[in-house]
Amino acid sequence: MNGPATPEQASPSYAPRAENYLRLRADEELGEATSHAQVQATAEDRATTAKGCMARVAGLAGALAAVGAAPESVAVSVLGELGAALVQRGLLPASELDTEPVAPGALFEPVSVRAVPVGVTAVCAVDGFGFPVRVRFGALVADGRLARITWRAAYTDPALTGSEARFQGPEPWSALRSLTAADDVGGEYHGMGYAYRGRFREGGQFGWDGWTRLDPAPPAEARWLDLSLVGNPPARIPLEHPREHAVTVAALDPAGAADRYLDARSLALFAGAPERPPGIVAMAGELLAAGVLQLGSPSLARLAAVAGRQGLAMPGPLATVLPSRLPADWAGLLDRIGTEKGASGLVFAAAVLPEVEGARCVITELASRPDISTLQVYAPAWPHSWYHGMPQNDDRYHWDVRDDLGRRYATSAYRGLGQAREAEFPLRLHPPVSPLARELEITLSGRTSQASVRVPLDWQNDDWESELPDWQVETPSHTVSHDKAIGRGQQRIGRTGDTPETAGSGS
Repeated sequence: MNGPATPEQASPSYAPRAENYLRLRADEELGEATSHAQVQATAEDRATTAKGCMARVAGLAGALAAVGAAPESVAVSVLGELGAALVQRGLLPASELDTEPVAPGALFEPVSVRAVPVGVTAVCAVDGFGFPVRVRFGALVADGRLARITWRAAYTDPALTGSEARFQGPEPWSALRSLTAADDVGGEYHGMGYAYRGRFREGGQFGWDGWTRLDPAPPAEARWLDLSLVGNPPARIPLEHPREHAVTVAALDPAGAADRYLDARSLALFAGAPERPPGIVAMAGELLAAGVLQLGSPSLARLAAVAGRQGLAMPGPLATVLPSRLPADWAGLLDRIGTEKGASGLVFAAAVLPEVEGARCVITELASRPDISTLQVYAPAWPHSWYHGMPQNDDRYHWDVRDDLGRRYATSAYRGLGQAREAEFPLRLHPPVSPLARELEITLSGRTSQASVRVPLDWQNDDWESELPDWQVETPSHTVSHDKAIGRGQQRIGRTGDTPETAGSGS
């Protein structure tokens, strides 16, 4: 992988043309922003135009770097020069620039990751609020330094589970702000919780997804962990049964990186996933002009077929590309969308993917209902780079999902969070996972390698009205000290023009 912390690989033969084209496009965007500024009355309008220019060049730079057509250093240099020129002309405030690459060093050192499925339900109180919160812990992920437990939460009072729930009191992370924990080998831990998003669940109930971080991580020899909950007995988290998922790794031909990139986005467009700027047809034209793709490239013929089905025009030289017959698994995917209902329930996957070019990812859970299925991805190590965009839209990586029935699912993601070395984002599957499937194979691909993990679909009920398990009533309560508050300062990492994740929105 090319990146701030790794040597740049040898560029393909068309690299000089691609680099020259990137610089040409940056000059054109600078000229456009300067021209528009002459008729724009306000600084805000000029800045909006300038940021749009930066976003388009950043998208091209990210794609060229992702497929190996331009070194990362060139992408950073061109974007830095464009930003500086916009600032010098008074078109963009200097505060809007964020072109520094992630510093090399410890952020990119390999990490050893283990994950344990939890699936434990408990109830706790929110400080200063009279309504208890039901929490279901999903998966624990530890990387040797810190541990992280995912959870879903909702108020237990029926009056607070509908459309007004989000306005009636504090978010559930308030209940986890003073969390402490202890293991069976004498370790003690402090926790800080974070609410990732609020959303409506099946049946109209409103709830929250989030995580609690433990410092330090429990040792490998610990068999269980007791989380002390305010006003209730502790919740016992088993640690001794991490899942052993089947994993595979494979090398990829770097020469096919551009076709794989185009196919990944074409498939998402074909499945009806939301497009993100710049659109894939526009980006295909850029890659063709840069010499990365040729008119005979097979991915362009597949894009032409998809564009025809979607009613999209193929402009300029792309109009001469003849559409090809789509692969059988693409056509089968479209036949299932809108006609096949998905499974219902949760899978506490805790599935660790092997490292792919600097990215270490864990599939923490799969949530599904008849109209939507979502994979939750947590990356304890992700090589962030601002011009590649938010992790879920990072063009250096592509996701592919297939079930044991031989059927394929397209993926899309439009929001996520990241800070330092970490990333967290949902991947929506198109169509929802079939209730007939018994296993998913989830593949993460980079430019030169890919890794897959097989996740058995042992669905668990996501019914929040069910009774608490007997073990919670029988567990003795603990007296806990509360000395660590929640930290909510997550940094949103995104390319200029990205839409930030909105708290309380549905998935």
